[in-house]
Amino acid sequence: MAIIDKLILKAVGTADIKNLTGKKSAEIMRFMNEKGIVLVKSAIEKVADIMGGSKVTIYSYLDEAKGKR
Repeated sequence: MAIIDKLILKAVGTADIKNLTGKKSAEIMRFMNEKGIVLVKSAIEKVADIMGGSKVTIYSYLDEAKGKR
């Protein structure tokens, strides 16, 4: 498992991925943004895979976390 995968899993923590609210997803994305995880190439795709969403949805949560929504 790559380091970025481990960091993403650590950021998601024990959250119930299947039942995440938009607010909780944005909190997770805020944490990943603050730690620079989202800057790593292909991180958004990996986050989408782990969280069970599309890249568009993950970018939406990231925008919300950054206060752009």
